Amino acid sequence: MPPLKTWLPIHQTTPKRAGFRGRAGQNGENGADSTVPGPTGPAGEKGDKGDKGDKGDTGATGDAGVKGDKGDKGDDGATGPAGPTGPTGPTGPTGPAGADGATGPQGPQGEPGPKGDPGDKTAIVTTRQGPTKFFCDEATEIWFHDRHFHVDPAEPFVIDERYLDAIEAETLHVSALVPSPGWMVWATVELAEHGKMVLSFTTHPLLRSTPICRVNLTLSAIRKGRMGRRFEKATTEQQRLNAERWQYLSAEPEPVSIFT
Repeated sequence: MPPLKTWLPIHQTTPKRAGFRGRAGQNGENGADSTVPGPTGPAGEKGDKGDKGDKGDTGATGDAGVKGDKGDKGDDGATGPAGPTGPTGPTGPTGPAGADGATGPQGPQGEPGPKGDPGDKTAIVTTRQGPTKFFCDEATEIWFHDRHFHVDPAEPFVIDERYLDAIEAETLHVSALVPSPGWMVWATVELAEHGKMVLSFTTHPLLRSTPICRVNLTLSAIRKGRMGRRFEKATTEQQRLNAERWQYLSAEPEPVSIFT
């Protein structure tokens, strides 16, 4: 509570110039408490400006403004860089084949290949059925063989006339005769009717022989016109030509006719 000021009585005299205001006295002691408030003192001097207060809360959003007019079209921008190349697509179907081109020139001849094995050796002889091949065995003489299998010895065996046409008849013989197990068999060359030649058999069973007898046989004879030819000499050139002939089968000997 501000100190009470002491007011001096004013004399009702001629006004005089007021003197200087004296120094303010010390504050008097506080008066006794009273339930009645004293009069409001004079307003004090204006205080200094207070600090700036905190920022207030943001106000509510205002209504949207009116849409403006459409602006003029801007200038075209510069062309951008090219994008990356996309992945390769699937292969399309094969088109129709074109026409064959012209045949190119023949290339140079290659090196000769390895020499092949000699060809099969044959002798071609004219029989009553024309030129007939006889396959050759290697021998010291020129032999022709005729083999037969599973012959029944109970009947005479007629020798093929074509075979007889190609051999020297006096050299004909049975060079091999193999009977069924448990049998002994002999064969004899005989002249039959109409100029035919046959084999006649004699059979004899042994212990534990098979019920039926059959024979495998080989006839052998020297080729006609080749009697007395054994181990004939040859030249190296004949050997070379002979090998080439049998290898390529391109120079078979001329057929020999016994009917001319």
